[in-house]
Amino acid sequence: MLKHTTLKKPTKFILAYLVLFLSLVIVNNSFAQTIEHSDDDSIFANIYVKEVNENDVTDIADNSPLGEAMAVFEEGKTLYNSRKFIKATEELKKARKAFLKLKNKEMESKTLLSLGHVLWKQGEFNNALSVYQEAESIQKKIGRQDLQAESFQFMGIVYRDMGDYDKALQLLLKSLEITNTIHHNKLKASSLNYLAGIYWKMGNYNNALKYYLDALKIREEMKDHYYVASSHSNIGILYKDMGQYRLAIEHHKKALFIQKHLGEDKAVAYSLNNMGNVFLNMAKYDSALIYYKQSLEIRVDQNSKSDIAKSLDNMGNAYKAMSDFVGALKYYTQALEIRTELGGKKAIANSLNKIGGVYLMMSKYHSALEFYFQSLEYYTLLNDDFNKAKTINNVGLIYKDLSNFEFANKYHNQALDIYEKLGRMVQKAVTLNYLGSMHWKNNNLNSALNYYMQALRVREEIGDKSAVASSNNNLGLIYRDLKDSAKSISFYIHAYNLFDEMKNEREMASVLNNIGDVYFNFNEYDKSLNYFNKALHLHEKTSNSRGIAISSLNIGQLYIEQGKYQKAITYVDRAYKLSLDINEGELIKSACYDNYRLYKSLGNSKDALRYFQLYVSQKDSILNKENTKIIAELQVNYEINKREIEIQTLKKQKEIDELKMKFHRLMLIIGLISFVLLLVIVLLLFRSLKNKKRTNTMLERLFSVVAHDLRSPVSTLSNLSDLLNQPIADLNEGERNTIIKHMDGITKSTMSLLDNLLDWSKKQRGLIGYNPESVDIKKALEESLIWMDMIAKNKEVSIIDELPEYTFAFVDRSALLLIYRNLIVNAIKFSHSNGTIRIFIHQNHSQVEIGVEDNGIGMSSQKLEAVLSGNNSSSKTGTMNETGTGFGIKLCKEFIAINKGKLWAESIENKQTIFYFSLPKVNPN
Repeated sequence: MLKHTTLKKPTKFILAYLVLFLSLVIVNNSFAQTIEHSDDDSIFANIYVKEVNENDVTDIADNSPLGEAMAVFEEGKTLYNSRKFIKATEELKKARKAFLKLKNKEMESKTLLSLGHVLWKQGEFNNALSVYQEAESIQKKIGRQDLQAESFQFMGIVYRDMGDYDKALQLLLKSLEITNTIHHNKLKASSLNYLAGIYWKMGNYNNALKYYLDALKIREEMKDHYYVASSHSNIGILYKDMGQYRLAIEHHKKALFIQKHLGEDKAVAYSLNNMGNVFLNMAKYDSALIYYKQSLEIRVDQNSKSDIAKSLDNMGNAYKAMSDFVGALKYYTQALEIRTELGGKKAIANSLNKIGGVYLMMSKYHSALEFYFQSLEYYTLLNDDFNKAKTINNVGLIYKDLSNFEFANKYHNQALDIYEKLGRMVQKAVTLNYLGSMHWKNNNLNSALNYYMQALRVREEIGDKSAVASSNNNLGLIYRDLKDSAKSISFYIHAYNLFDEMKNEREMASVLNNIGDVYFNFNEYDKSLNYFNKALHLHEKTSNSRGIAISSLNIGQLYIEQGKYQKAITYVDRAYKLSLDINEGELIKSACYDNYRLYKSLGNSKDALRYFQLYVSQKDSILNKENTKIIAELQVNYEINKREIEIQTLKKQKEIDELKMKFHRLMLIIGLISFVLLLVIVLLLFRSLKNKKRTNTMLERLFSVVAHDLRSPVSTLSNLSDLLNQPIADLNEGERNTIIKHMDGITKSTMSLLDNLLDWSKKQRGLIGYNPESVDIKKALEESLIWMDMIAKNKEVSIIDELPEYTFAFVDRSALLLIYRNLIVNAIKFSHSNGTIRIFIHQNHSQVEIGVEDNGIGMSSQKLEAVLSGNNSSSKTGTMNETGTGFGIKLCKEFIAINKGKLWAESIENKQTIFYFSLPKVNPN
């Protein structure tokens, strides 16, 4: 969020940049390093356990199958609450399997809900949604509307975290509608609470407050004291964000009173942190630290290490706000040590990011970069693209601060690409905002305007009123610098009105200050003074020390310009003292310079000289920082290149390791399946075939097929795996991709062979019957193409489906899918890269004739005859070394014959091959 102020002569632009930079750091900190608070999420696990336990009290024998399943389910929930998500997932999957076996649909759906929570907490939002939807589907069938309402709530929460607030609202309103219908007040209060949370996220504070108060009223009527306290906490957080600190403190105190009475120490610690957050916003750092320390003491008594780390983070936030960077580093480092001991990689990465942020504020860019890149390594290993993009944005901020706009632009755009790919609209808008501020700092105002407008459009689409207001504020700043006062004031007024709707007095004051700035630039002093005074009044009302200092300085400068020196003294002196209190260098320098001008104009040479010396001293201090930046940039350029190479190497090595594991597992599976199939084939042939000579002949041929066509691909995969074992530097990107494509092609063709052997085995044992029905041949083809499309795309082969709709054949559906699979895989195998496969139809009165045409390597007439007759004794490899035996064609021929059709083909060597098969036609009437 950009805030600007009015300053004249040499101080104006410098302080404008300072305010912009600090506000961006604040935005970044709220985006990347959030103070511990939430709209029930921080105690979400406890809420869920309480509600489920109340509904699940049953008298079940511990050693019964249901009792055992329930025990596994409870263990999964316990592991979830302990944040042991991997183990929780394992236990909940076991529980679900047990409930499936017991046909207990209610408990199956509850297990799915818990599994959804685990996925949600791990950031696997799409998977969580899928699981919640499955749970809701079951609940609908068994008529459990209360559980349905819960599922809709949780889906809404996931969409909220994905930044899709419209869908979140739709689902939560659906949940609310159900709870009204079934008169379930507890669930209704939860739905109202979560709806309020969405509106809070959107910046629609009026609606948020309405729903929070409605939830509070229901909970008070129910005398549900635990959740009454929770509602007061939420309302307190909302009032804090609205800048109404007195009301925020009042509600947090009510929450604390109830929680202490209930003996809920965990919740007490949470509320103490909320109190600290309010005082931190008010810049009353001593009071904030008192509450944070009280929270920390409780968590130390509970020995809750992850919560201790959160309290340490909050204390670090307070010291950072005080510009006591040594203190901030001390607490952030302690939190990092705890998280390192606990071993949670994501939590470690978040701590590293916080420490990097402190070094950034200290202008120690080399150290900041070191911690950001350590964090980035963790996120890369975790495949956590969301947080990876956050860290990349932080690196971009370093370069922007160093005025290296080329690199800042590069990193912010990298983050933007990731957020667009993930569909994270909130973060996309923040990144567009970073790009706008970077171009503004580079004095590229038209580009800045473009990025700020893009950010505004995204935020309007999301419906985040607070963010929309901030974007309007930014655009007012740009139009001011473009000397378009009318547009500037128009955007500022729009921002002010939005903040006024939200009752956010702190931001209203900043916008009023900016409007006064525009009028000041055009020498309309009366209008300017009116807005500066309004801003000062609101800053005083919200106890915003920094805002009071800026507004006082602006009023003092205005009086100096008008020659009203006696009036100016009070304001400029107040600005100077407050800037010392908050230790803000640029503000101190500006206040010293204005005091110097003031006392010089008054003829007070003694005080004028004193302030001039202070001004020079402060200016030298800032200049030293600028010189440090130049030196730091050289170090950073070296470090960034070195780290980029390390990260790319790490990423490639990880990909290769995953490939090795995948294909080693695959080769093991192929070996095991092959062994089992061989045993089945041997037993079948010895038991079923009476003619010994025929038995020996078929055994020899089948052993030959399996030995050759399984040994060849497994051997090739082994050789390719050996290639991947080479040092990374020995393989370029193209070589690596070629190896991967070969491995994929060989794997798919080998799996096709195994499928055919399995089908043949089933046929010999009579496990495949003949169950003809009317089958839509186009729909059956589309079903088959679902997985074959992936094989074709890997080889860059196009498949053209020319089958008409609503054409039916009388055929066994499974047999038709097998025929499609074999003929199309065969066509892909013998097609060249960028080749085309065409699937078309000929019809006569009684038959449907389907053709599968490829423009690949073709075959001679002798070879074609051998393939069709089943006497093909030699195997021919595909264009990417895929294996082939003709065994699939033999199967097709047998299955087509069973379905009263026939198979034939035509081929031109080095040009094309077309396989045809016919099936009985079904009259559409």
